Amino acid sequence: MKTFKIYHTEKVLFEDEIMNDDVKRKFVGEIQAKDLDDAWIKTQNPNGQYDTGWNKVRTRSSCIGDIFEVDEIKYIVVGFGFIEL
Repeated sequence: MKTFKIYHTEKVLFEDEIMNDDVKRKFVGEIQAKDLDDAWIKTQNPNGQYDTGWNKVRTRSSCIGDIFEVDEIKYIVVGFGFIEL
């Protein structure tokens, strides 16, 4: 298991906006996961719940434009999967 730090965008983005330099993100929590796919699953809030134990603040599920950081490497969530930054 690895520690993933999760950063959410401050607003919902369209896919063509996710790589813009001016997108603001904030740290919302960290989780223990096997890999990026496991981290994604664990950051989905079931049934609209906002407090699921992993998040430091009341937050939404992870979606496109969010950043997952593990081992000092950052990955951005895209439409299908992740891109290493």
